[in-house]
Amino acid sequence: MRWILALGGIVCSVATASAELPRQLHYNGYLTNAVGEAIDCPDVLQCANQYDLSFRLYPSAGAESAVWQETHLAVSMFGGSFFLQLGSQTDLTDEAIEEARWLGITINDGDELLPRQELASAIFALRAGRADEAIVANDAQHLGGVEATEYASTTALNELQGSLSSVATQGLPADLADGDHDTLGSLTCGPGMVPKMTSLGWACGTDDSGDEDSTLTEEQVDTMVANNAFAGQADLDTLNATMALALNDLSSAQEAINNLQTTLSTLDTSVVGHGADIAGLQTQVNALQADLNAAHTQIAGLLNADTDLQANIDLVQTHLNVLDTSLSPVAKNGSFTSLVDVPAGLADGDDNSDSLGALSCDAGQVAKNQGGVWSCADDQRGALGVSGLPICDPDSLGQIVYDDVSDTLQLCNGSSFRRIKLCESLCPSADTQPCGQSLEDDCGVTCGTATGLNLSQCTDPATVLCNEDILDSCDNVCTAKGTQLDLDQCAAGSETPCGSPVLDPCGNTCGGLGTACPGGDICISGSCLTATSCNFWRNQGFTTDGIYSIDPDGVGPVEAVDVYCDMTSGGGGWTRVYGVNWPTAEITQTDNVHDGLARAGTETGGLTEGTGLAALKSLINFSELKFDCQQTAGIRRIHFSTAEPSALSWFVSGGSRPATGTKTSQPGNSSFLGGNHTWQDGKWGHGDESLGSFTDHTFYIANLVHWNIAQGERWECDTYYCVGASYCDGHFDRTGFWYIYVR
Repeated sequence: MRWILALGGIVCSVATASAELPRQLHYNGYLTNAVGEAIDCPDVLQCANQYDLSFRLYPSAGAESAVWQETHLAVSMFGGSFFLQLGSQTDLTDEAIEEARWLGITINDGDELLPRQELASAIFALRAGRADEAIVANDAQHLGGVEATEYASTTALNELQGSLSSVATQGLPADLADGDHDTLGSLTCGPGMVPKMTSLGWACGTDDSGDEDSTLTEEQVDTMVANNAFAGQADLDTLNATMALALNDLSSAQEAINNLQTTLSTLDTSVVGHGADIAGLQTQVNALQADLNAAHTQIAGLLNADTDLQANIDLVQTHLNVLDTSLSPVAKNGSFTSLVDVPAGLADGDDNSDSLGALSCDAGQVAKNQGGVWSCADDQRGALGVSGLPICDPDSLGQIVYDDVSDTLQLCNGSSFRRIKLCESLCPSADTQPCGQSLEDDCGVTCGTATGLNLSQCTDPATVLCNEDILDSCDNVCTAKGTQLDLDQCAAGSETPCGSPVLDPCGNTCGGLGTACPGGDICISGSCLTATSCNFWRNQGFTTDGIYSIDPDGVGPVEAVDVYCDMTSGGGGWTRVYGVNWPTAEITQTDNVHDGLARAGTETGGLTEGTGLAALKSLINFSELKFDCQQTAGIRRIHFSTAEPSALSWFVSGGSRPATGTKTSQPGNSSFLGGNHTWQDGKWGHGDESLGSFTDHTFYIANLVHWNIAQGERWECDTYYCVGASYCDGHFDRTGFWYIYVR
């Protein structure tokens, strides 16, 4: 037998140095068989096999001799997992754990599992317990393993600190005793002088930080500009306007004062007895005159301060005067009569022929230019054509008239009138024109961009995934949908008819062929084949025990049915026709092939011997029988098959009891009846039975072992139920299973 052991876990429990250290290693492992199935044996008394595990410690991965070993018998397995304490059987000595070790494991005295497992860290934890005891004892005279005399005392440290303090100032220059050089501190300079570094060292020097080479700040520049009468044109215009207003106000004020002074003089000579009032008015006039004089002074100051400005204004005016004198009169007034040197023939405004001036027309005629020559012609602006409109000819080109009949304006193009369309600058709705095109109002002027569906912008459906919307540049949904292969929408192979290509909804080939078949058929190489028995499925490569669907008569009246198939015993392909798994419901057998197989597969009971079994044989022509049972409390299992024709005939159509014949032991068989022991009378059944029975002494050895199902209190599987005799099992146990298969 081949085993697979997952990497185990080693855990060591460590105690304190003063306590007894446990000399054991906890080991956790996970065991499976060769195909990866976990070994499950929680109760070793109930398991068919026992698992003994041996452990050995080696000094190296390839060493032949172990330094320690012990064996654990009948180890319980919980879904593959097991837990052991190494050292619980054989003490882990110092020699066994003094250095790194490799762990070797064998199961049931088989070959040792490879590779061995190195136990470096966990095993040293045990060894460390011994080392800790020695270290504690040694440190009683040492500090960290160092002699106490090797350490300095606090007294020695204090003396060393005092010595270092005195050494720190020995041999320093005098001018560094206070921590710096004293040259600047002893330097004395005169008023306004500053220390400067020269080629000879620090010395007093003149402070020239304010000389003419200094860089001006922005504020200094602004002040200089303001103080030197620099100004922009806007400032000059504002100043001139202000001065003009001020002068006008002063002139008005002076005139008012003069008028008031005249009035006062008149009052002074004509009014008697009002001297005080007049004196008061005179005081007010004097104050007003003083204010006026002050204003004159301010204006004069402004004029004096703006001398340069006035000079610039005067210079500009001079240039304007020069320009004015240099311009021809026609350049200043634009009159044709101001032109000079005009040719004589053009003096009256046209060429010298003076055609229009010499033209003499009859009353009602007008001058018309025809072919570049002026001539007299009838005025046809009021003449009507056949449509009620004026006559339109080359002479009327460009004429616009109102047609009161159609309520429209008409334009003559030289041969006929064309209706003039009036517009209101109405822009159409954006969604009424194809996306991206320019919108034009009813006057033909661009007024926006259209957003309606534009089929010319719709992507090729073959480039868009199946059934997805296709959009134009304005995100309008196009009429067509995508047709590109979409693997996410591919139908399941199990839903596609057998042999047909798997497609997406747009009919694109996804790869692979369908496997769906009607009823219980199976798709093989693109064709649906009917599974008539478990052996059919086994021949198609199915090797797992379980429920399968079969249709024993193919397209006949018997419907497909779910049955239990044993696919592993003796080559597999066994169809269960009878089954009891106690505790269970009432055991029911039937002649109906469909119902009998269904009960055997998922319920209790199955086909009847004789009629039911014969009906099935006529459909699938089986040639072997297999019997399998085991009671929960029993220690043996019956599991064998037979291909004896006489035995099959006895169960199908009856007759005399057949001889035992050849039996083939199947996996797990540990019984007397399924082994080489001779059955009662060397035959099947008992007494004078004329038809084989699935339940009553199907085969047995009297007073020793039997196959019986629900025979009163007797439920026997290689056991014998009775009380009192020396050969009795002396127990009553109906729990377990009894199965019968055909192939």
